[in-house]
Amino acid sequence: MDPDLDVRSDDIQQFEFLSNDLDNNIDKCLDLIISHHLILLPELSPAVHIRLFQLMNKKPDFVLGLIASGHLPLAEVNDSLVQLVLSHEHPNYALLQRLVDVGFTISDACLLTLLKQGSIVNSLEQISQLVPKATLRKHCLTVLKTMFGGEGGFHPFSCTKLVQFFEISEQEIAPMILHKLELQIQDPKFSNKNLYCPFKTRAFPKTDPVSCWFWIRNFYGPGHWFSLKSYQDLLLWIDDHRNGFDGDQEQKIKKALNVFLADKSVFSPEHLLTLKSIHGQPFKSQIACRILFDYSSYLDTHHLPMYQNQIWKKHLDDILGSKWHRHSSKSFDLEPPYQQFTLQKTLKMFKPESWSFRRKSQPETDLFMEIAYKMHQQISGKLNNQLPTFKTR
Repeated sequence: MDPDLDVRSDDIQQFEFLSNDLDNNIDKCLDLIISHHLILLPELSPAVHIRLFQLMNKKPDFVLGLIASGHLPLAEVNDSLVQLVLSHEHPNYALLQRLVDVGFTISDACLLTLLKQGSIVNSLEQISQLVPKATLRKHCLTVLKTMFGGEGGFHPFSCTKLVQFFEISEQEIAPMILHKLELQIQDPKFSNKNLYCPFKTRAFPKTDPVSCWFWIRNFYGPGHWFSLKSYQDLLLWIDDHRNGFDGDQEQKIKKALNVFLADKSVFSPEHLLTLKSIHGQPFKSQIACRILFDYSSYLDTHHLPMYQNQIWKKHLDDILGSKWHRHSSKSFDLEPPYQQFTLQKTLKMFKPESWSFRRKSQPETDLFMEIAYKMHQQISGKLNNQLPTFKTR
């Protein structure tokens, strides 16, 4: 027994103490195992797995000999040692092969744990040499399904690696990303077209779905139907959180919106009522105004077909409500203080790149309604120009 330790200390306590400085105490640790017949069982101490892994890196032949001789029960240490080897920053694949040679296996439970942690996404090629790729792929699909819709966290880097390595097709991943009702609605063979899906993606109920939607947009690109559904859910999710967001959440939301809003294909008049609802919550009004501002700029610079302009106008009528009064076939006016609104005025007050507003007038006017009013003017003017003319005799 080490003289520096309390003589009443048991062997496992001595081993843990000595292994804190394994470089200087390696011989004493080995003596405890050989002379005192210490068996490093996990139930003796929660740190046994770590200590055994450290010892194996120093004296692999000794530890492997203990396992081969039956002195150390393989079933007790199989998963823990394999996980420690593979989750290391620089996995020792030669050591892993030696473990396999003496009877270790990479179990299903071990694979699932490592995949969920993201520990082995850089080792998939090497692991596929030891585990059938079909088995590895099956576990990959299980983990991806959990990432996109389960209670666990979402790991963008791991998700990218898994989808690319196993070449997961859009057809395979669609049920993982999209809500099952949304998939039914998108199916041309589905008969009940009146079915409504409250949210489009399985990520919506997650604690932090924004990272998932952000990844979908970046991985599948602008205009992809996964990206469009993700943007719709992002707006609904912002509206649904009535208690606001902390600083980190708000920055993450703005970062995601900046990426989505760069893609004009996400703009839809169906979002206007949701934006008005978001705007009705004071702590989110800047977000709603920023999005509507981008919609206004889009309508100002793009020539849409008449039927699309009519749809935009209908939804704008809905959000502007009873404040509108029709004075003639060519003009609409809004009650004060909105009637003096111009787009130039908005540009002076609003800095889209920083999501900030500068208002000097008192009382403050409703910027959201001002932008909606300008959009209505834009659409009405375009519709008047698009109306067919008939010559009379």
